[in-house]
Amino acid sequence: MYRDILEDSWVVQEERREGKRDGLRQALLAVVQARFPEIIDLMKKQIDGAENPESLQDLLVKISLAENVEDATMALFALDKTNSETDTGHDVPAVSG
Repeated sequence: MYRDILEDSWVVQEERREGKRDGLRQALLAVVQARFPEIIDLMKKQIDGAENPESLQDLLVKISLAENVEDATMALFALDKTNSETDTGHDVPAVSG
């Protein structure tokens, strides 16, 4: 019973979200370092403020599939636009009336 309450708490959910973000950031850095080391500094700058795990996961796929450094760079700049449009800081559950 208490375990269910803990699992549903926003604190536990936020910790999981942070863990997912950190893991995705590490994966992105590893892929960029291996494939496009010339843009690693740009990558670090772009993902530093990224809060949305879904955006980071999408970026990981795009960087992995990028055919050249230009495609990878375009994906990085698209992340910046996506973050400014979708990140609100925290997920707020919908309240039904």
